[in-house]
Amino acid sequence: MTSELSNWKERWSSMSGAEREQLRHKNMLYRHNHKEEGKTYDQRYYQRLKLKVFQHYSGKEMPECGRCEFSDMRALCLDHVNGNGSEDRKRFHGSVHLFRHLRDKGYPDGYQILCANCNYIKASENGERGYSSPSRGETRESDYVRLHRVTIKEGGRN
Repeated sequence: MTSELSNWKERWSSMSGAEREQLRHKNMLYRHNHKEEGKTYDQRYYQRLKLKVFQHYSGKEMPECGRCEFSDMRALCLDHVNGNGSEDRKRFHGSVHLFRHLRDKGYPDGYQILCANCNYIKASENGERGYSSPSRGETRESDYVRLHRVTIKEGGRN
């Protein structure tokens, strides 16, 4: 795949602007006329790319959470070790773009695989994304209320 990618990049860079535009138009028409095939291809591409990224960062053939060893791909997340995920979310506008960037840059350090639960717990422990650990005297419910801006009145929720 890497050699195919480098061959494609060489071919693309040798094209003139008109040739590139013609190829873009041809691809756009094909995608328009074959929407279901394109959707299926995109889904498979995303799943393969995600698996490769997760395999690299978990260091295992079957990716798993770095804290609890949970291995269901549906609940695994790419976590930013330093808690700076908002920068990447603003920069890449979607996980497929981030995964492609990580692959193309040789899988830089600073990422780990966590399950959704461990990812939330880590964010809460570190005060990331506005989450905070319940301090003395606070309950989990009051933490939930603060996070979701739910007001609780006596006798029920509004």
